Amino acid sequence: LVLCVLHLEIKGDASSQITLRIVIVNGKLVVDIPKASVTIDAGVEIDGLTSIKDVAGHTFTNRGVLKDIELTDNDASRFINNGTMETLIVDGRGTVTLGGGLSSVVINDADGINVEKSANISKLTVNKELDISLSDDSKIIHLEAEVPVVADGEGAIEIITGKEAGKVKGTVSSLSDAISKGKKVEEIINQIKKLPEADKL
Repeated sequence: LVLCVLHLEIKGDASSQITLRIVIVNGKLVVDIPKASVTIDAGVEIDGLTSIKDVAGHTFTNRGVLKDIELTDNDASRFINNGTMETLIVDGRGTVTLGGGLSSVVINDADGINVEKSANISKLTVNKELDISLSDDSKIIHLEAEVPVVADGEGAIEIITGKEAGKVKGTVSSLSDAISKGKKVEEIINQIKKLPEADKL
């Protein structure tokens, strides 16, 4: 038996682990529970926006199917994805820890980003100057730096593009190669843009 609802809110003063199971939300999920950690279990599907307003500094874990996620928690927060998701949009002032496999992350506001051991981010777009800490075996496949960024740690970045790609600094050993690869990618894209429409097909 699967419960189907139009919208769902998880709110209150509970301080334990809260797990959402066997439900389909056809609209928006709102999470505003400052003292608790929240897990979206396998078998849960959210068809609208997931809005994480406040969770305990421990974790929001996804094992289900989410569309876009908006994280506006102003305290330290931790987002782990072991399920399916589209884009995580971070727009809060706390330090955010990311784990698991994330397809797309956009940082509009945060105090800093920690990428956990073995985490994999397909694309990370940064629109605010901050520090990124990459743990051992973590990877950002594509970093789009629209502002200057500092990237430190033992992880890796494969490609860096964006307005301020050349100003990405830090101790990550792959930075210079990632910037060079990004320049080549942008050159190819610019060449394609200059082609007549018929030649692009």
